[in-house]
Amino acid sequence: MVRLVIAVRVVAPVGRPTETVDALVADGLQPLLEQFDSFPGLSLAFSAGVPVWEQLDRRHPEVASRVGELIGTGQIEPLGGPACDVVLAAVPGRDRIGQVKAQGDWLETRWGVRPTCGWVPHQIWEPMMADDLVEAELESVILLPDPAEKSRSRRSIRSGWFYTESDGRLLGVLPADETLAELVADGRVDDLPDRFETSRQQLGAGPVVVATLWGGDRPSGRPLVRLLKWLAAGDGWDLVTPSTALEQTESRGRYSLPEVGKTGGLWRLERDRDPVASNLHARLLDVSRRIVRPESASGDFLDPAHRAARWGLYRAQGAAASELSGVPRPESLAEARRLLLEAERLADRLEDRQAGWVDVMAEDFSLDGRTEVRLQSERLTAWIDPVAGRGLHELELRDIGLSLPLLTGHAGDGTSGGPPAWLLKPGADRESFIDGSSRLVSVAPREGQFTLTRPGGSAWLIWESDDEAGGPRMDWRIGMEAGEGGRLLFKGCVAGLEPRTFHHLAIEMPLGTGSKDDCYGYDRQGRCHDLESINELSEGDWVGLIEEQTGVDWSLGWSPATPAWRVRGAATELIVPHWTFQADEAGRWEFRVELTVDTSAAQARQLGRAA
Repeated sequence: MVRLVIAVRVVAPVGRPTETVDALVADGLQPLLEQFDSFPGLSLAFSAGVPVWEQLDRRHPEVASRVGELIGTGQIEPLGGPACDVVLAAVPGRDRIGQVKAQGDWLETRWGVRPTCGWVPHQIWEPMMADDLVEAELESVILLPDPAEKSRSRRSIRSGWFYTESDGRLLGVLPADETLAELVADGRVDDLPDRFETSRQQLGAGPVVVATLWGGDRPSGRPLVRLLKWLAAGDGWDLVTPSTALEQTESRGRYSLPEVGKTGGLWRLERDRDPVASNLHARLLDVSRRIVRPESASGDFLDPAHRAARWGLYRAQGAAASELSGVPRPESLAEARRLLLEAERLADRLEDRQAGWVDVMAEDFSLDGRTEVRLQSERLTAWIDPVAGRGLHELELRDIGLSLPLLTGHAGDGTSGGPPAWLLKPGADRESFIDGSSRLVSVAPREGQFTLTRPGGSAWLIWESDDEAGGPRMDWRIGMEAGEGGRLLFKGCVAGLEPRTFHHLAIEMPLGTGSKDDCYGYDRQGRCHDLESINELSEGDWVGLIEEQTGVDWSLGWSPATPAWRVRGAATELIVPHWTFQADEAGRWEFRVELTVDTSAAQARQLGRAA
């Protein structure tokens, strides 16, 4: 009697658990569950991340109840693994262990069964992971192959299981057969019976593991049903769960399992070549370090804040490192960023911070060898690169999980320290500014250094040029005041000019998320204007922008009063106040800009959806 293990793995594309579960039920689980009524001897292993299980409970409670019954009878064995379907080689060991333990805790709480067998795709296996998986309370794993991988033997079906060891700990390994997995992935399930029959004498007692991947909108439940019917009706085949297979068969011994498939090193190379994925990884590492639980606390007794922060981290890791390349696709990047910001806010709550706090720090946040400045409050983060020429390059609306790269689309020299600033030709107009023909020179700090100060609970980046620096330059003070975490303050000083000379200065300030739908401007009196009508703003000192789609209310104020242009940046709308001024006796001139972001409407919508 050859023991066969059918392992079904469900993978939900990032941000689409609802669509995945609906397709899973209609085309996968429903036809599959019907067979358990007709063939009581059926058994299989089922692997899914917690978001899929949660959506199954929420959207299809009757199907979830039936799955629970079969788990209770032992006909379906839920497999352990990362709670949020992360590439395990792409996260620290403490989070590998934590992800798998969290999955086990959730399954045990929901179904009353804690998994002892887990799944690990070939492309993420590294030898040291065996120790982590045993620490996470798994006794064995199924290594699910990558059907696209062609470097395998086709001589015979893989049969049996073995132990592998790491740091003195043994882990059972059930390797799935690559050729069978490829047939299933190609929809050639009807070719499997002949394959089984021709190899029957070589298989011994087994187990033979047949792995199938259900992802996106193609669960492939019906072809699998045909295979199960054939196996249930045939002689000499015993469908069992992984745990039963391990109990009923002897191991083939202990073997060192080297790096297999696309190893962690290659994942890291692909991730590090992508600056966005690399930045997400670095920031998630920081969250992981911040929420390391106290030594005295066990997993069962973590306080709610620590538990929430841990789950926030796991969900963000699942979004940032779960794709086939280990790098989030463009369509999943926004969700990965949103979950990262949520995880960071949950980690903030573990720290002793006063209401209305603001802070400023300078570190190598991206782990790329260069320093960035992070100006932050509960609601807002401004990222400023004072070294590499990017200046104010990203704005994060933390309370609604929205990240905005501030790319103006204009190349220029020395934009470090703050927003892009330009000295223009006298009489420059909007069109000549947009095409660049009126720009004389980009002004920024020169040959100076930045300092961070926190007077009276406020937070400031101060960038001052050296007194000896020649030529026009811009010194910046950028900050936030305590209790005003939705407002960024910019104090600029143009220096290095000829005394008493006249100049034309333009500052590019972001205004809006870049959404073009249902947007309108408004003035201090509350009068609304369509966007085209504010392309040219006459003498004034303030403009507002409402984005109905995102629920964000923006406003920009400046002093002294002056005309402004609205132009389209690479990612956001830009408001460009432009002053004609006369330098003082020291060749200097000062101005002030305030950017305020109100996300109250967006937060109210989120609360309404959650309710």
